[in-house]
Amino acid sequence: TAETAETAETVTAAAAVTETETAESAAIAAAVTETVTAETETETAEITTATAAVTAELTLYNY
Repeated sequence: TAETAETAETVTAAAAVTETETAESAAIAAAVTETVTAETETETAEITTATAAVTAELTLYNY
């Protein structure tokens, strides 16, 4: 019937929207993960550099 066809069309449209939203969410999650990973790597490098500087200074003063 026309009602069944309309329901099927609605379900198909809803599935398409859900699929699009899922893909968008996955893309956002991947971008956030990439950004956080890059920031963490930068911060780790900064900490390593600072630690090396402190270690060098302590070594200089025989601590």
